[in-house]
Amino acid sequence: MATIKKIADMAGVSVATVSYVMNNRPDVSADTRMRVLEIAKKINYVPSRISRNRREESRKIKSLAFVSCLPFDPWGEPYFGQFLTGCLNASHKAGAVLQVARVDVEPSSKGDIPMAVRERIADGLIVTGWPSRGLIESLAARNIPMVLVDAKEAFDGYHHVRPDHAGGTAKAIKFLNDLGHTRIGVITGDMDFTCETERLWAYYMAMSRLNLNWKDEWIVKQPLFNDRGGYDGMEEFLQRKLDCTAVVCHGDMIARGAMKRSREQGLRVPDDLSIIGCDNQAWSEEANPPLSTIDVSLVELGQVAARHLLALIEHPKLSPQRITLETRIVARSSTGPAK
Repeated sequence: MATIKKIADMAGVSVATVSYVMNNRPDVSADTRMRVLEIAKKINYVPSRISRNRREESRKIKSLAFVSCLPFDPWGEPYFGQFLTGCLNASHKAGAVLQVARVDVEPSSKGDIPMAVRERIADGLIVTGWPSRGLIESLAARNIPMVLVDAKEAFDGYHHVRPDHAGGTAKAIKFLNDLGHTRIGVITGDMDFTCETERLWAYYMAMSRLNLNWKDEWIVKQPLFNDRGGYDGMEEFLQRKLDCTAVVCHGDMIARGAMKRSREQGLRVPDDLSIIGCDNQAWSEEANPPLSTIDVSLVELGQVAARHLLALIEHPKLSPQRITLETRIVARSSTGPAK
């Protein structure tokens, strides 16, 4: 194995001298420098780019930390896992290292903070999930550049990358209205999330702009972002005997659960009821029927967050920015013309 010690032995110099040559230090004679470099080339020595004293070469490598404030593994979760994939893609392309750490929403002690943050191993942080204000302030106090990615709350004063939740809902209402729907209901997720209040506000605004009336009972609020939430939400919809011809679900999994309960009730999607989701999960095209959805560009969110963080590391005095990515409607078979 080619090592610095082997080069030193072959050249008859100290290990420190070889290190000086490899780090392009000026205090080495020209003859010694040439001899060391020739031997290194002969034995195919490749200098390590990372060392404990962070040599000048290693300073070019940025170390980012993806800090997950979630009660579950981000890899196994289809929504946040796509953020992580985007962050990894952008970091790899930029030659940066991305480490993944998990932290409680509200850490109880200093030891709960990830080592990458405590020891300042990371040059910058990408934080996602459900962080509390206390946690965000604790992370910010360490003076490490930080970018939030579609966090539960849109904290002021911090860099934040997120989808245009309100714009996506407005586009969904317009899309359904273009299909002839005028009686459009909603099944929400957990209203403690900023994105949910934005989506519901956008529903009211979009219906008003299109001169469409709505009823309070058309809004079914339930606390889950999963199939169970959609199933229960549609059950409540059916119990209310609503006269809607279309439903906007605040999540693809919510929509999937709603479609299941609709089928059990004997309703045909989209002939009797059009349903549109939100997120454009990888499986949504294979749903039964294929799910129309609001594409919030989850992988791109992660990519933009990583690129913005790298820029923030280079320019730490950059004023806090709220970057909002445009959404689009993906039309599939779960939506159709209103009867």
